[in-house]
Amino acid sequence: MPLPLFFVDLEPAPNNSDVFNIHRIFYTEVRVEEPHKRSDIVQCTRCQQFRHTKSYCNRPPRCVRCAGEHDSSTCSKSRETPATCALCGNNHPANYRGCQVYKALQKATTNLKKNANTQEKRSDEPPLARVSAVVAGASCPATAPGVAAGPSKPHQLPRSTSALGVQRPHPEPQLINSH
Repeated sequence: MPLPLFFVDLEPAPNNSDVFNIHRIFYTEVRVEEPHKRSDIVQCTRCQQFRHTKSYCNRPPRCVRCAGEHDSSTCSKSRETPATCALCGNNHPANYRGCQVYKALQKATTNLKKNANTQEKRSDEPPLARVSAVVAGASCPATAPGVAAGPSKPHQLPRSTSALGVQRPHPEPQLINSH
């Protein structure tokens, strides 16, 4: 059974945070919450490096199991032999989340987010920011004036800069609709 979930993306405005005070839309109870943010770092399945996907990769391929310079699907290494990480050279596959390279990137990303939150809190006036929310209703909610919901084209999200200074797009918002 389809869930009555709607993704709402508001353009920057001073009263955007008011959307979190909405509890009913046309006699339907709703709950407004921020979208859940992914905490894992994207990894390319072509070169095994982080912060991009194979669709945007121009590097030579590296095998996830043996670290060889070939595509993982053509690897002839047997499953019984230990894997070799293409990132650090240890005995684990390159997509192992316990890899020291992954942990270092995860820690750097966490520190950047903490620093950004600290600087944001120090600011006297909060900047006008885009607010995104997931609206869940008990039944199919109607759209309130000024709130875009339902099947609409998602806006282009701003680009952000990674710790390495490389611009990367935010993940595409997911639009979930019950109709």
